Amino acid sequence: MIHGLRKALLASLPLLLAAGGLCAQTSPVQITTLSLPPLLAVSLAIEHPSFDALRGVSWQAWGALMFSALVASLIAHTGYYTLVQRYPVTSVAPLTTLSPVFSIVLGVFLLDDQLTSRILVGGACTLLGVLIITLRERRIVDTGT
Repeated sequence: MIHGLRKALLASLPLLLAAGGLCAQTSPVQITTLSLPPLLAVSLAIEHPSFDALRGVSWQAWGALMFSALVASLIAHTGYYTLVQRYPVTSVAPLTTLSPVFSIVLGVFLLDDQLTSRILVGGACTLLGVLIITLRERRIVDTGT
């Protein structure tokens, strides 16, 4: 729930960045810092976590959490928002649809996940959608409309 709220908040930032309302390099840090206290309070009130369970968490799990927080969120969002400031949002936004494709590819190669025909069809649909958006954007830029 908390992760979903944070993602929804971060997803609205490209529009603000495109309008010049926020700085790409500091906005993800500001949003994370500002959202942490209320989201933590809601999480503690609703989820009733067991802090004893934290003692058994492996160093690999802590490393994965840090990677997710720093690389996958902070660095990736900063790069994305920088791109949104430099290029049209319609050119940058299709990149976000490729995230599941990269996740599947990495899962197959790094974790030996099964690659089924259903996953292949879904990946092909995603890539086709990105292609359509990219070609449409190129046509709009070429014609000036």
